[in-house]
Amino acid sequence: MLIAKNDEAKRSRIWRNGMIISSIIIVLVAIYLLIKVLNENPVVGKWLDDDGNYKVHFLNNGTLYVTDFSEGEAEEMELRYKLDKESRIVVISSDEKALENIMEVNESEYLEEEFEAELSDQTVMFYYSVDNNEMILTECDYGEQMILIKE
Repeated sequence: MLIAKNDEAKRSRIWRNGMIISSIIIVLVAIYLLIKVLNENPVVGKWLDDDGNYKVHFLNNGTLYVTDFSEGEAEEMELRYKLDKESRIVVISSDEKALENIMEVNESEYLEEEFEAELSDQTVMFYYSVDNNEMILTECDYGEQMILIKE
């Protein structure tokens, strides 16, 4: 034989070391995959409304960008979200600092009352369901559904 030249003790040691190393690699890969699956955020990514009226981009840091195409030109809004994986609920709220920055830049175009209404604590809760490349958001209060398709 080529391995250890017919020395049974050396072949046994080589076989044992090979099995130990391959077992360690298998365990490490299993741990990595388990951690990745359990810590993965299912809503992260770019999603397009099934009607094509708006695009939603969930980032991993809790920021959400909504781009509205319904009025011809694209308007982007920055929001915040919190995800509860156990209850399968996503809570979306307005980003007050981003709205204040918009008001400072465009103070002549908007009335202060409009921005105060926008800056008031607006929170919307959705049940989410992600299946392959489709996410269904169901509003908790009224049951209205939105279907988003992953880009």
